[in-house]
Parts: sequence; C-alpha cells; structure tokens
Amino acid sequence: MKWESTTQKNIGLDLTLWGGRLSFTGDYYIKETSDLLYDSPLPFEIGFPSRARVNAGAIENRGLELMVSGFPIRQKNFSWQTTVNWSNVRNKITELPVDYIDDIWSVQQGKEAGNFFGYKYLGIYQYDQSNAYTEDYKTRLIPQFQKDGNGNVIIQKNNQPVFLGYTLPDGTPYTGVVKQLTANGVVSKGGDVIWENLPDANGVYNNNIGNEDRQFLGHGQPRWSLGWANSISYKAFALSFNLYGNFGNKIYNENRRNLASFSNNNTTPDAYFILNMWKYPGQITDSYIGGDKAADNMRRGGSQYLENGSFVRLQSTRLSYSLPARLRKKVASQNLVVYIYGNNLLTWTEYKGFDPEVSQVSVLKPGNDAGRYPHKREYGLGLNVTF
Repeated sequence: MKWESTTQKNIGLDLTLWGGRLSFTGDYYIKETSDLLYDSPLPFEIGFPSRARVNAGAIENRGLELMVSGFPIRQKNFSWQTTVNWSNVRNKITELPVDYIDDIWSVQQGKEAGNFFGYKYLGIYQYDQSNAYTEDYKTRLIPQFQKDGNGNVIIQKNNQPVFLGYTLPDGTPYTGVVKQLTANGVVSKGGDVIWENLPDANGVYNNNIGNEDRQFLGHGQPRWSLGWANSISYKAFALSFNLYGNFGNKIYNENRRNLASFSNNNTTPDAYFILNMWKYPGQITDSYIGGDKAADNMRRGGSQYLENGSFVRLQSTRLSYSLPARLRKKVASQNLVVYIYGNNLLTWTEYKGFDPEVSQVSVLKPGNDAGRYPHKREYGLGLNVTF
C-alpha cells in the first residue's frame, strides 16, 4: 500500500479594473488522483474483518472557481470592501476494479463519487387494505370503505373499517386480482412504509421490496459553493463579516433514524415520532410503526432520512473601535483597539440535524451524519495594544 498520487492542470485569469477598485480571478482545473485508498469488501469466508484498506482506482475532479473583489465605496472616512467567490466541482471515478454498493453509496466507474443509493420512501399505508396492487404490480389500488353521513370512514369495535372494494386511481371500480407487496418477506400493513417497487430490465415487477429496488437518491457532494466577505470602516470603527454556504447536496440523517427506531430502552425517541407515529387505521402521517422490524420499516438507506444539506452560515463577524490619540498617549500606546467578535453565529438551512456541515470519511462516502458534535458558537471581546 502506498500514498495516493495527484496531478493537476489548471488555467486562470486575473484582471484588475477601475484603477484597482475591482479585481477578478477565474481558475479552471483538472485534478487526477490515482492509487485511491479505499476499504475493499472481502468475502466472509476468509475469516478476517470484512474490509481491507488497499490502493485501487482513480478519480478525476474538474472545478471552476470565480472570485470578484472590489471597493463599492472608498472615501476618506468611509470605505467598503467586498469579495464574492463561487466554486463548482464535479468528480468522476475513472478507474475501478469492480463496481459495488458500499452501505448507502453506489461506487461505479464512469459515475460521480458519493452518490446515495437506497430505497425511495413513498409514505405510510393508512389501512391494512391500502397495500393493494393490480395483478402486474404496476398500479396501486384505492380501497373504499363504508362512511357515515359526514363522509367519515366508519371504524368498527375491532378497530377495523368496513371494507367495500377497490378502485383504480381514476375512480373506476376494480374487480381483478389484487396483489400485495412484502418487505423482508412479510406483507406490509397499515402503519408500514410504502417503498417504491422498481421493475427489472424487462419491465416486470415482483412482489417483494429487496436489493433490486434500490436506486440513486441524491448527491453527497455539494453542487456548488458560495462565499461573501466584507470589510467596512467608518472613521474609528471597523466591521467585518463573512458568510459562506454549500448547495445541492444531500445528507443522510443517521442520528434521526436512530431516534425513530423505538428499538431499545437506552435511547429517547425524537418527540416528533412519538407524536406522529401511526396509531390507528386511516391516520394520515409520515411516521411508521416504531420498532416493527418484521415489515422492515427501519431499513437503512431509506430516502425519508435523506435531507437537503444546503446551508448558508454566518461564519465570523468582528466589530472594532480604535481609541483616539489623546487616550492612547495616556498609556504610551501607538495603537489601542477594542473589539467584539462572534464565530458561527447563524446558520440558515432546512436540515433537521445538529449541523449541515458534515465531515466525510472519504470522497466515496460523504454526507452521513451519525450525530457528530456541531461547530461551536463563539462570542468574545478583546483588546489590542501596540506600544
């Protein structure tokens, strides 16, 4: 085993305009990395751990980085300098001994690294009778139940509705053969997850949700990134702040999945799942029956825990004040500045986890959040004295 090796080619452009008040930098690069270090799956028969660290494969990164910096305002007592940078990076696995599925990621030659691969979540079966399909499994049927005068489904003493029959999605009555899907070999019922059933290469659907129903679900790597830095000064005051963000990537919220499992007594479930867990026939919810392993509701890689990882973060801000010369002379100081600052003060994101900026184990397996500690928020004040 040896170190990975990298070669890079790039072309750039630097421009300075408007008497130095505006500058532009553009850079396009191609970086090729060979002898990739990755954990290769091993046969169970060898009697060793299931993975071995080896050198295998190559990956290519193509990126475009643009930066514009300038002084929208530059006067004697007031100035504002701002810098905006934008980057776009795409990678492709150019060499690989064999294509494989690594946990919840797909690793394939000719494809991008870090692609999530799993089961597509379509909702929750409202009733036991909701798991019903046409004979070819292509169309899901709509169950019909007896209702009262107000249009409410009548639930009997056995906690079941009075079933009348099925219709097609367009409302046409269905009298053909009714089929049901299984997950992990068990017929799914009310409160179980509806997984998307995919056809095979010949367009034929089977009756069980298995490995063949896994599909591409999203990118673990950001599609593009953006940064914005500012420095503003007014007489003796100076303010600086910096924002940045990533966009277009997905995060697998493994921590939230664990808190929805109801699988042991040592973990307190997420309050959302306790409140919204399916409890009775007809309930419209997005939370399945907790702890029901038979129907495989908890199967790893389900898209219900794959969330939008885009975010914008106020990374740092600093406000300072330079004391006037008459006060500096009293302490024999050439310069005396007091300031307050803050880091990671605000984050705008739809992600439900602790922090959307998730560190990655490798370029092949990015975006998995098992509940890692988030970036800490800092506040402070300080004094700089120059004698």
